[in-house]
Amino acid sequence: MADDGFAFPKFDVSSLKSVDPQALMATQRRSVEAMTSASQILADGVRTFGQRQAEIMQARMSEFANKGEAMLKVDGGKPDVTASIEAMKQAYEQAIADSRELVEIVAKAQADAFQVMNQCVIANLEDMKGLTR
Repeated sequence: MADDGFAFPKFDVSSLKSVDPQALMATQRRSVEAMTSASQILADGVRTFGQRQAEIMQARMSEFANKGEAMLKVDGGKPDVTASIEAMKQAYEQAIADSRELVEIVAKAQADAFQVMNQCVIANLEDMKGLTR
């Protein structure tokens, strides 16, 4: 193997008097619980995203079919171009709003999961101060 220049930092264990195993286990337990909680938050976010995306797709396809059908039933045989352009504008604006909603669902799940992990890391760092006696 080639040397990639990485070296683990040196840690002088002689400076430690003793480690409280119960406190160490509590810290590790909190880390596992935080990872589990963060994973559940992300899984729930993905599920919500998928459900909402399916609902949006179904609604937009239904609207598309209805608008297409209405355009075919124009009186006098000539389509109303202004109405068609307005319908396209509304559809575009709705697509942007739908996209924004989906992005917000994902962003919230990520932020919530990050918050759980952030609180865990901070608590673990505080506990590490007291791990030695």
